[in-house]
Amino acid sequence: MILSVLIRAPAYAPEHQAPLFEVGKDPIGAMGIMSFAFVCSQVAFSNYLSQKNQSMTGWQVSSALSTFLSWSISILFAVIGYLSFGQDVTSNIFSNFPADDHIINIGRLALGLSMVLTVPMAFYPARDAVQKTIGFETSDRQPTNVQHYGVTVILFAFFLVCGIRIHSLGKVYSIVGGIASSFLAYIIPGFAYIAVFHPQWLRRSEPLINKMEEIKSVWWLDIASIVLIGFGAIVMLFTAKSAF
Repeated sequence: MILSVLIRAPAYAPEHQAPLFEVGKDPIGAMGIMSFAFVCSQVAFSNYLSQKNQSMTGWQVSSALSTFLSWSISILFAVIGYLSFGQDVTSNIFSNFPADDHIINIGRLALGLSMVLTVPMAFYPARDAVQKTIGFETSDRQPTNVQHYGVTVILFAFFLVCGIRIHSLGKVYSIVGGIASSFLAYIIPGFAYIAVFHPQWLRRSEPLINKMEEIKSVWWLDIASIVLIGFGAIVMLFTAKSAF
């Protein structure tokens, strides 16, 4: 995907204007999309369990490396897309290319294959949530084969229909990222830090967890937690306002 865009996108740059010092029409929506791109809370625990080395060091290395690679790829696509198509760039960069561009069609095929391989990572948590919500799975029972396969088929059919009929997810990513992802990525981590290290800020008489040993907070993390909550709240409110 990256190679196909790298090879073909510059060829279309002369046909479009890309001002470098202008603010876009929907910067808050763009922040919502970026929030959606980096939220992985729903699959983090599954990824941790799939690691052979489940030590803290191994998890720190794998999570930091995967986050950096994801950020690099996202920024690379964004920069190349904007410099090549300017203000005409769409939320799906492949939509900017003509249908008869064979190199880009290879990239489209690679995108489809990657979706086949990555959809299960998001599908499994959704299926578990549905099964728990409707009572098929509880603390003392597991769903029957009929219930399990029934939920799987219905969910997969729903996702498949949405994937076929919806051609642009830019608005969806903006709303979901701005509201749900901002809450998961910024607001909850900030409040979790405060609840653990400064329960008195939340008028709690006791810490959220019992400490086996005294762990002192760090001043810059205190500031970072407040900034996270404030930034997440701003993105969430402005995204909701622009969407509705």
